[in-house]
Amino acid sequence: MADRGRVLQATVAGHDAFWTNPDWDGAAWNVGGDRLWLGPEQNWFWTTRHSHDPADSEVQAGLDPGQWSTVEDGPGYCGVAQRVRVRHLHRNQSAVFDVTRSFTILDLDLPLFQQHVAYRTTASLSVDDGPDGELVSLWSLVQVPNGGVLEFPHVGPTDYRDYFEPVRPDHLGHADDGLTLRITGTSRHKIGLPPWVGNGRMAYSRPVEGGRLVVFRHFEAKPWLPYCDRPQGVDAGAGDAVQAYNDGGQYGGFGEVEHHSPAVVIGGRGAGGGITDDSLTVVGLVAERDWAEWRQAWLLARRLPVVGPEWRR
Repeated sequence: MADRGRVLQATVAGHDAFWTNPDWDGAAWNVGGDRLWLGPEQNWFWTTRHSHDPADSEVQAGLDPGQWSTVEDGPGYCGVAQRVRVRHLHRNQSAVFDVTRSFTILDLDLPLFQQHVAYRTTASLSVDDGPDGELVSLWSLVQVPNGGVLEFPHVGPTDYRDYFEPVRPDHLGHADDGLTLRITGTSRHKIGLPPWVGNGRMAYSRPVEGGRLVVFRHFEAKPWLPYCDRPQGVDAGAGDAVQAYNDGGQYGGFGEVEHHSPAVVIGGRGAGGGITDDSLTVVGLVAERDWAEWRQAWLLARRLPVVGPEWRR
């Protein structure tokens, strides 16, 4: 869906992996699929810094739907771009960013998948103008349907941050090597983890005929660089690199697999600066008998080589 700058759907073994809005009217922002927004959320989407009420949020048209145009299109490849014009909602100043996004279908032999589709996404942002000293990041989100579990491995302390209502204990799970969030579409939860906690991998799995349908994403976390997305009312400290969202039905009831790039400083030394985010997405069917091995190999990066450098070429 080039005019929205996203992958709308990925289908494997007859199963749709992404959530798409059945009530979409062709104009509203909430289409679904694999989309790109900008962080931090509290600057570009919230009219107040201390509310979690959706009535106090705003999706600016410059961000979504935006004005994406196709800059390159070929077999297995699509590149899109747009100039984003938005307001910083707390300083009432405009900002202008040049954003690109490209998708490359990958022909890879991936172990432990019965069937799969894989693609590389490369996004970039450069600053043209905006309020001095503010931060901006690339915010990548995949919307997924209810009925599964979103899992985030961790390599450090398991501290996480709540963004909205405190996550319910029947939704959040703790293990020695990761956190899980059940996606139910019945309560509004969001959790975030800083870049030094995770390993740059996350997966959403739900049961389907033939095993588990998995949405796997791999990106590079860079804990030596600043991240800027934080919960409402939190103005200091490190931002989060990975996030999980469970919609409570306000926007249709779905989950989101989210990650942020490091931040760029607007103005001053950061004027004209930019950032690039590279990620791998695999949508595939995993047999139940292979699940434990798949989790060790793909999510925890143990026992088997996952994907070599060829996906970054």
